[in-house]
Amino acid sequence: MYAMVDCNNFYASCERVFRPDLATTPIAVLSNNDGCVIARSAECKQINLPMGMPTFKAQSLIRQHSVKVFSSNYALYADISSRVMSVLEEMAFDIEVYSIDEAFLVISEQANQSFEIQGQTIKKRVNQYCGMPVSVGIAPTKTLSKLANYAAKKYTKAGGVVDLSNPERQRNLMALTPVGEIWGIGRNMKRSLNALGVQTALDLCDAPVKELRKRYSVLLEKTINELRGIPCIDLELESPAKREIVCSRSFGHKVDSVDEMAMAISSHVERAGKKLRKEQRLTSSISIFIRTNRYAEQSQQSRPSATMQLFSPTNDTSELNQAAQRLLKRIWQQGFAYQRAGVMLHGLVDPQNLQYELFHSEQAERSQRLMGVMDQINQRYQNTMCYASTLPTKQHNGWLMRREHLSPAYTTRWADLLRVS
Repeated sequence: MYAMVDCNNFYASCERVFRPDLATTPIAVLSNNDGCVIARSAECKQINLPMGMPTFKAQSLIRQHSVKVFSSNYALYADISSRVMSVLEEMAFDIEVYSIDEAFLVISEQANQSFEIQGQTIKKRVNQYCGMPVSVGIAPTKTLSKLANYAAKKYTKAGGVVDLSNPERQRNLMALTPVGEIWGIGRNMKRSLNALGVQTALDLCDAPVKELRKRYSVLLEKTINELRGIPCIDLELESPAKREIVCSRSFGHKVDSVDEMAMAISSHVERAGKKLRKEQRLTSSISIFIRTNRYAEQSQQSRPSATMQLFSPTNDTSELNQAAQRLLKRIWQQGFAYQRAGVMLHGLVDPQNLQYELFHSEQAERSQRLMGVMDQINQRYQNTMCYASTLPTKQHNGWLMRREHLSPAYTTRWADLLRVS
C-alpha cells in the first residue's frame, strides 16, 4: 500500500512551529521581494485572501483580519522539510520524496494495526517530532493515495487520515471528486474531459481506456488504471538527473549599474554551482539573461541574453563566474532599469563519463578538490565562505531580495536559536 503524506499549509505551518502564539492567527507567506501571497494558513483561506494576490492589493484584507505576514524563509522551510522526511523514513519500507512537503511511503498491513491506525501513527509522530500537521492518504496505487490525501484534507470528519484499501470506498470517493482534482489532470485536460462528459473521477475510472488513450496519451491510460487499483506508476527512490539548472530572482530595487548587476550575476552563479555539485554533474555551457519590468509598459524594455560553450565541462564556481561576467559585458545596455537576472547551466554531464584533455586533467582535479573543501566548510558552518564578487556594498545592494517580514532561521543559524529565560 502507498501512503501519501502531505504537510498542511506547509510554509505557514513552518512559521508556526516556533510561534505557538500564532496557533489560530491567519498567516500569509509572501513570494520573493514580498511581491504576492504564495501560501496561506487555513484561517487565511477562510477570509478569502486569494493565492497569488499582489501584496499591495491585499493590504486592506490583511489589516481588516489582522493577518500575520511573513517573507519566504527558505532556510527554515528546507530544514523542517528534511526533518519531516527523516521521521517518515523511519516509518516506511521505502519512501519517495515527491516535493518539499510531500512524500509517498510504502507500508504493509501489520498485526493489530489497520492502515487507518498506521496513518494516525504517522500523523501523530510527525506532529510530535517536528511540530508539523500532516494529512495521510492510503491506497493501493499512488494516484488513489493522492486522491485519499485530497479527501483527508477536505473532509474534517476524516481526522486527517483516509484509507482507500476498500474498493467500495474508492468508488464512493471518486463519485464525489471532480475530475480536475485527480493527480496529473491539468486545466486543459480537465476542460477537454468535461466536454466529453467526464465530470468526476468515477466517470474517468469507468471511461473506455483505449478510446481515451488514442485521443490523449498513454499517461492518461496509466491514470485510469491506477484509479481502478492497478499500480502503473512506480516509486521513484532516486530523483532523476536534472537536464539544466536555473538560478533567477527579481531584484529588491531596479538595477541600472553594471557593477551592481555583476554582483547579482555572481551570486546566481554561486548558487547554481552549489546545485551543480550537489547533483554531481558538470556543465558544458552557461547562459545569462537580464530583464526589465515587462509590466511597466511606459518604460523602455530590454531583455537580452547570451550563451557560451565552455572549453571543458566544469562545476568550478570561479570558472563559471568568469564566463558569466564575459557574457554580461556582451549584453549589457546602459540606460535601462533592470528588474530581474538569471543564470542557466546547460548540457549537464556525469564526470565519471568524461575524458579530459591531456593537460587539463590535473587542473580539473585541483578544481574538484577546492570546490569540495569549500562545500564541506559551508555545509558545516552554514555558508560562511563565499566569493568576494557576491558580497553587496553600501553603494551596490539594490539587487538584494526585499524581505521585510523575514522570520529568524531558528534551526540553521546559531544567532537565531530561541532563548528561554
